[in-house]
Amino acid sequence: MSARPPACLPEPGAFRVLFSHRAYLVAYPLSVVLVAVGYLLLLAWVATGVFGFWGVPFLPPASVGLAIGFGILFPLLLLLDVYLWKHPHCVISDRGRHTEGTTIGAVVLGILPNLLCCTPIVPTLLAVFVSGTTLISISAPVQHAMSVYETLFYAVSLVLLGIAIHLAARRMDLGVAQDESLPEPDG
Repeated sequence: MSARPPACLPEPGAFRVLFSHRAYLVAYPLSVVLVAVGYLLLLAWVATGVFGFWGVPFLPPASVGLAIGFGILFPLLLLLDVYLWKHPHCVISDRGRHTEGTTIGAVVLGILPNLLCCTPIVPTLLAVFVSGTTLISISAPVQHAMSVYETLFYAVSLVLLGIAIHLAARRMDLGVAQDESLPEPDG
């Protein structure tokens, strides 16, 4: 069983192998719903300060789009990583070393704009490190910039999540994984 060189776009083959297993096929839609709803609640909580569904209608379209995007992409990445963890013989060891860091970066960038724009985090941090009139002149522009560039941060976080999925798919030795996912011959 020799490792084949990774395809330019390994995702279709990796998804085919992943979803050839019933457990992953069932877990994915459930995970999509849980992550999307959870992320909607998280963004509504950060924006309004109260945890619950009542804040969701007040979210801007970019936040709703981010929650849906994360709901679709994040479970896919998690399932790919779980598959590779449970099937270590299907892993190409020298590929995708930065998958975990990219995933964490995508999650942090997805939460960052709402945390910095709509909460007292920026004024509190600035109060700790800056004093006097400088604090007053810096706090509002930083929060304003986070609010203005919120959509850009969301787009970057979704791109980072896509890169993490690509790196995870590149780590899968499709030749070994596809041979493993084929049904056993009768006889």
